Amino acid sequence: MRKFRTFLPWLAAIIFLLLKISFIDVHDLAIDEPFSVYLAQQDIVVFVDALLKGNNPPLYEVLLSFWINIFGVNIFSVRLPSLIFASLAILYLLKLFSKFEYKQMLYALLFFTVLLFSNYLQCFTFEARSYALLLFLSVASFYHFLQVVVFRVNTKSNFI
Repeated sequence: MRKFRTFLPWLAAIIFLLLKISFIDVHDLAIDEPFSVYLAQQDIVVFVDALLKGNNPPLYEVLLSFWINIFGVNIFSVRLPSLIFASLAILYLLKLFSKFEYKQMLYALLFFTVLLFSNYLQCFTFEARSYALLLFLSVASFYHFLQVVVFRVNTKSNFI
């Protein structure tokens, strides 16, 4: 059972990644994706300055800039980081569920199935914007917060 709890989140994240990767370049870049791609191709001083004047945080564009320097500029390569971040968010969500009992693990599988077909997550997964990164960082920080505060506190008897 312990191996199952460790293996299931990784398996689900890989399944999510593999199922979604074939649809990553079905649609052209649209709405505000060209903004991110354009800024990521600029000199780092230029796009950080542009982002500081606007309402977009610069972390995603910085990461995208390094990504573009390595993998080039095409629809597949600029959207792949968002897909990776969404897959990592699912990994963390299911790792969080794996901390609970067996019945909750069944709920986690149901939750994963719902997420797999979620239009909301699909939009974030296939968009070259910072939304999937924000989702991943939020879920990961929540998971680690609960690791420190809830799950480790319950194992120490002398902790106040």
